[in-house]
Amino acid sequence: MPGQAKSFYESGDYFEGAYEGIRFRASSVETYEPDNSTLTVFDGQVIVFSAFHAFKTSETAIQIFPKKQSGKMKGLTLREKVETENEAFNSMFSVYAENGHNAFYILTPQVLEDILEFAKIIQNHVYIVFSDQSMYLGCEQMQNPFNAIVDLPIEEQSKNIVMATEVIRKAKEILIHIENQSGKE
Repeated sequence: MPGQAKSFYESGDYFEGAYEGIRFRASSVETYEPDNSTLTVFDGQVIVFSAFHAFKTSETAIQIFPKKQSGKMKGLTLREKVETENEAFNSMFSVYAENGHNAFYILTPQVLEDILEFAKIIQNHVYIVFSDQSMYLGCEQMQNPFNAIVDLPIEEQSKNIVMATEVIRKAKEILIHIENQSGKE
């Protein structure tokens, strides 16, 4: 995770591309506690978008993760806990940053609402890190959508892959604030 000295992970099913002019890399990832490789911190799809805003850069890392996962994140957070002015957001997510001022610069009221909307649509735990111009997005899921399951029909497996790519589309539509060529966000 950006901002952390150590992280232990396994990944697979890597793919990359561009969607509406935004470069991304995606992979299934499982991360572990630094001192215990048997305790999973996160298991799901991680997507790194090359940019998240037309003119903003996060000078220091900002972490956003589900409040329900606070126990798993102990010792993995950045140094400063940040409370936003959005109570609904604060009840769902924890925010940590190297610099609280930078967090408020990036996490505008609209961005907070967008993250809430994205989490509602995805219906899974959502983890986000803003660092430099990149946005790291993690969507926890019960199983890797790219793993073939012997007793699951191919049609069903194809639907799982389509749903995994839908995460990229929804993230771009909701969370990326870059004007497209028509001048609209």
